[in-house]
Amino acid sequence: SRLAGLPQPSCDTGKARPPPPPPLLPPPHAPPAAAAHASVFDVPTMAGDACYEQHDASDYRGRVNTTVWGFTCQRWDSQTPHQHSFYPWRYPEAGLEENYCRRPNGEGPHCAWCYIVEAERWHHAITDCCDVGEPQLSCQPSPPPSSPPPSVPPSLPPSPMPPPPPSPWPPPPGPSSPPSLPPRMPPPSPRPPPPLPPPVPPPPRPQLPPPPLFPPLMPPPHLPPTNP
Repeated sequence: SRLAGLPQPSCDTGKARPPPPPPLLPPPHAPPAAAAHASVFDVPTMAGDACYEQHDASDYRGRVNTTVWGFTCQRWDSQTPHQHSFYPWRYPEAGLEENYCRRPNGEGPHCAWCYIVEAERWHHAITDCCDVGEPQLSCQPSPPPSSPPPSVPPSLPPSPMPPPPPSPWPPPPGPSSPPSLPPRMPPPSPRPPPPLPPPVPPPPRPQLPPPPLFPPLMPPPHLPPTNP
């Protein structure tokens, strides 16, 4: 026949068919647009003393001691080969340690810089900037993610208490009422004071005769007779 020699479908129903292919998995959940495109201000912070925030690197306290051209930095406590006035004891807050790149007191180039040891050999300037990275928005370590509070299962309402069984004893008598007090009598009215006795007139004063206006005339004294 015409179909002789061509592969025919199996007519044997006793054989197990191969398993179907697994279904296609859905694509993974795409992150939201806010997370996929981070803000330009979300700059990752740098840990340790290599992080700084000032645009002029005046607060840089890292340990870079070579310039952008590969020159070795001179120690800050040394005056060779270049003399300078940036003594560590004069600027204690500038971090002038070893030969690390610094910008003491905000002076010098607008970067973290240092004096070059091989400046005269290569006819280069005596100072040069260092590659200390970019300033960060914040050097404070990010707080750890807060874990969600544990879920508390909802508490069931308390079951109502069964009523107490009736007591076989009679109820005790109630408290006796206190004896009633007699009505309060009004206070007695004050008695009027007794009448005062009539005033006694003073005794009459005795009438004295009026004194004489002139004293009585006395007779003249008896004069002795005179001798002739």
